[in-house]
Amino acid sequence: MQEFKDIGFISTILKEARFGLWIYEVEKGKPSKLYLNPPAQKILGFDKSEHSADKIFDKWFERVTENTKDTAKRAIKKMKDGNFAEVQISWIHPVKGEINLWFGGMRESDKQGVKVYKGMLRNVSEQKSVSNGFTFFGIAQALCRDFESVYYVNTKTGKYKEYISHGNFKEFRFQTEGTDFFKESIENIPKAVYIADQRRVIDFMSEDNLRPAIKARKTIYVRYRIVVDGKPLFYRLTATPSVSEDKNHYVFGVQNIEENVKIEKEYSEKIRLATEMANSDALTGIKNRLAYEKAEEHLNEEIKTGTISPFSVGVFDLNNLKKTNDKYGHEVGDELIRDAAKLICTTFTHSPVYRIGGDEFAVILIGADFFDREKIFAKFQKIITHNKKNGRVVVASGYADFVFPNDKCVGDVFEHADIQMYENKKKLKKK
Repeated sequence: MQEFKDIGFISTILKEARFGLWIYEVEKGKPSKLYLNPPAQKILGFDKSEHSADKIFDKWFERVTENTKDTAKRAIKKMKDGNFAEVQISWIHPVKGEINLWFGGMRESDKQGVKVYKGMLRNVSEQKSVSNGFTFFGIAQALCRDFESVYYVNTKTGKYKEYISHGNFKEFRFQTEGTDFFKESIENIPKAVYIADQRRVIDFMSEDNLRPAIKARKTIYVRYRIVVDGKPLFYRLTATPSVSEDKNHYVFGVQNIEENVKIEKEYSEKIRLATEMANSDALTGIKNRLAYEKAEEHLNEEIKTGTISPFSVGVFDLNNLKKTNDKYGHEVGDELIRDAAKLICTTFTHSPVYRIGGDEFAVILIGADFFDREKIFAKFQKIITHNKKNGRVVVASGYADFVFPNDKCVGDVFEHADIQMYENKKKLKKK
């Protein structure tokens, strides 16, 4: 006995929309069988207990009115030829009399000599015509409107058929059906896919990549670009398992996502700018205290995991800011802060510089600056000595190296550097 498996909310939606499901089986030398789920039985007025599957088909076909019997036969033949078919016929309901009945479906699979067809039916008597009604094909078109191409593929045999083709993909004139979907798809890649993305799409379509996903019935996708009128546009190829009971079938859909990518880029740029602003000091344009705390957190994690590279922390303090503000005003004081930031940045060119307070700065010395730290700080102090003599910006400084295992975190290194900075500050005041 053929059974209709519950497919969750889809079954609920179909039931609410008054659709019934049917399965038609044909085996050579045996009577045709028609199975109906409960909503379909209700639509046709058939009681499951009264009719066996091998009698329901005959009973259903007997009730097709004479003037629409040929229409029904043509639809059935179209399904037998492997195509989707939908049709509206007049049908004699055992209680309601003549009704307008819509049914649609397609050949699903062949199993051990049995041809299996599946589809839906609905009483559309209240509709003037099925073309203006709520049809399965109409639903499919609505759901797939964003796809330029949709293929139904037997992943076991490679046999495929295209059901939707429009937009840019239609212009490439690819085959609409064939016997080796994966081989033919790979052969078509150079005809449409942007050269920089071809290898990624070929790898995606390879048997080694698809086999595990298909076996696990997973939905997978790849994003790439195709060339349209000499311009690369973003597309996405999605492979998703068919909801049918036959686990060999997958649906491959090609979707133009150019507009989505533009929105993503705009959003990413806004996030980048917002992040940059959140981590930047408004007055000087260098990194702020928040950025320093994030860097400190990252370094602490590396210390904890034992993956830390050599680094030093430099601490700086601007002299005479309060006196300048009191005597000349905050605008002149702000200019002094900017001069200090510029001086530190132009000296420590390979390390991030942070303003961590009103007149306080910090530098995390990494890479080239770390290995040249003694030379760089000597140069910086020489500049400061010159500035002090010429009435320019004066900045006290000090630094300390991370020493394992004595230092447990960046805070320990900062504390040592801060002590050195205050020693330097005392010397500058005496000079």
